[in-house]
Amino acid sequence: MADDVLQRLQDMSDDSLALHTALRTAANRPLRSQTSHVTTARHLSDRALSLLLHLATQPALTTGEGLHALSHVARVAQTTQEAAMQLTTGLAREVEHERAATAAGGAPVVVVGPSPQQHRLAAVDLLKRVPNFCAAARDRLAAAEGRCSAGVSPSVPLPASCSNPSVPQVGRPCL
Repeated sequence: MADDVLQRLQDMSDDSLALHTALRTAANRPLRSQTSHVTTARHLSDRALSLLLHLATQPALTTGEGLHALSHVARVAQTTQEAAMQLTTGLAREVEHERAATAAGGAPVVVVGPSPQQHRLAAVDLLKRVPNFCAAARDRLAAAEGRCSAGVSPSVPLPASCSNPSVPQVGRPCL
């Protein structure tokens, strides 16, 4: 498989680890910081889905190892989408809690359902899986290329939509 596809999988793995670390170490972050994490997770999800859609059109990946590779890339896309959803839901719950506390004027507020922290922890658990899926996809893609190297090469340049534009920095504090 083209080196750029393998590099994109490595970049997604690295980015998910950076977001995982940022979320794991984030305690009570301001809403702007939480919004930045949601944006980063959505961006990661979009990149994974774009890569999956690109690879799915490659005829050399329609059997054996190629299908296994596509399965792992699909898991990356699914997992990152679920993590983004958990972070978005947690952000919405945080805003809901703040609104309820403001409306109550100091009286205790009881909110039913998972807390924003529980949603963040669910996203952390999901993001922890992404590097393993990326590594498995890279291994399967490399194996698929090895079997196809005698015939038609599956190396097709990625469209511009699959490129890795700058990802919002999760390590910087947001003000």
